[in-house]
Amino acid sequence: MRRETLSAAVVAIIALGAGFWFSPSRTDSAGANQLAIDTPPGIMLEPLGLAQGYGDGRPGTIRKEPGGTQVAYADTAGKTLYSYDKDTEPGKPACAGDCAKPWSAALAPADGKPTGDWSIVDGADGHRQWAYRGKPAYSFAGDARIGDAKGNNAGDGAWHAILAEPVIAAPSGIAVQEVLDAEGYALVDGRGMTLYAFDGKSGEEPACAGDPCVRRWIPVKAGAVANPVGDFAPVARADGITQWAYKGQALYTFVGDTGPLDANGADIDKKWHVVLVSRHFMPAEVRIRGSLANGRILTDTAGMTIYRRDAFRQEVGIHGLAHGTLGLPAFGRMIGTRGCNTECLHNWRPLKAPADAQPAGYWDVAARDDGTRQWVYKGYALYTYAGDTAPGDMNGNDVYDYLIHDGINTLPDIPPDLKQVGAGALYWAFAAP
Repeated sequence: MRRETLSAAVVAIIALGAGFWFSPSRTDSAGANQLAIDTPPGIMLEPLGLAQGYGDGRPGTIRKEPGGTQVAYADTAGKTLYSYDKDTEPGKPACAGDCAKPWSAALAPADGKPTGDWSIVDGADGHRQWAYRGKPAYSFAGDARIGDAKGNNAGDGAWHAILAEPVIAAPSGIAVQEVLDAEGYALVDGRGMTLYAFDGKSGEEPACAGDPCVRRWIPVKAGAVANPVGDFAPVARADGITQWAYKGQALYTFVGDTGPLDANGADIDKKWHVVLVSRHFMPAEVRIRGSLANGRILTDTAGMTIYRRDAFRQEVGIHGLAHGTLGLPAFGRMIGTRGCNTECLHNWRPLKAPADAQPAGYWDVAARDDGTRQWVYKGYALYTYAGDTAPGDMNGNDVYDYLIHDGINTLPDIPPDLKQVGAGALYWAFAAP
């Protein structure tokens, strides 16, 4: 049986055995919890360039960054953050005076605290400034839109956009990629398949050389003469295979991952976890759960599906497939909370954010007209649907409201400017990580 066929069969068997819904556990298992969140409150993650969805300037057009999407750290206004090569003295920003006119310090709030690679330094005028890996962070006045990085390599190459992807020493055939289904940057093999490690007690790890383990977890093979690289080392197995281990934990792929960057193995056994290198912020009100037909999706703590409202446009993809059609942050911000008010709120419930919630990572907080606060993910305000009555329901997916441009206002709760975006409809889609 070919690998692709076996993968699909195994995932179907596992899903049917567990019912429509996979395990309700979060993806941050004990192994993932050992990592600090990669963004403190007030530091955001923003895709760069065309990945924002600006296209070529015409509303409704989609153009994506060729060669993949780069993600940079940004401030709460979405402005890309930069480091400066001349900041060589620890804790003392070198950019002051005329330099500080186009380059603004990334200010840390009074209650800000160091997190992971982020620390706080004192600026020349007494302000508290965020620093990444010891280097003070700045925004650039020349960046007009969210996702701009026009300051990169400015100043004869002294300025650098601070990219979110961790850089680690790894052997050939292993890399770091963003695996949103696992809430962070994770190890992947040469095909882009997510890597896992066993997180049980010492001595409990199965040999994975017999049933049922071998049918689920496939060792990541190392060459017979492989040498240690950074935190990676080859280990000899009882079955004669040499296997890669990361920080002492043997690495595997999961047969139920049917494509690159899947993380279906996170739902199968709590003793196995995705090997994360850095972990994204996730609100306490949100979970990632696996569905049988649509891959991993966002839900609230009760397991109810979370949705976004988007604008239909010329696009490739089908909303109903696994992960659906990924949203574009620029469209989400354009629609905002105005995309659902008055009559719409009879069926769609804003995903409320606590009074003390702060933006971080891909998550922002929007203030609604009634004074309540709502979670926003990758630019899109989030909702649950009154028509979903049990965990696993997805009755609100692919609900369309068609826009007619003949002067007849068929959707009185939609602001007029949202009807002129070159889109034929607004629709509801489940929110994917």
